[in-house]
Amino acid sequence: MLHDNFIADITEDFALRIINLFRYIRKEKHEYVMSMQVYRSGTSIGANVSESKNA
Repeated sequence: MLHDNFIADITEDFALRIINLFRYIRKEKHEYVMSMQVYRSGTSIGANVSESKNA
């Protein structure tokens, strides 16, 4: 079984990568709708992990 902190760490790293992708899409590609969807879906994973730990 994986340790809870491991899951939290990898989801945080993933969220940071998603934020960087969001910034790139917005700045370089001038795309607003797609970048917001990537941002919302990519960063919600951390919230889901946090919620599952409290369940």
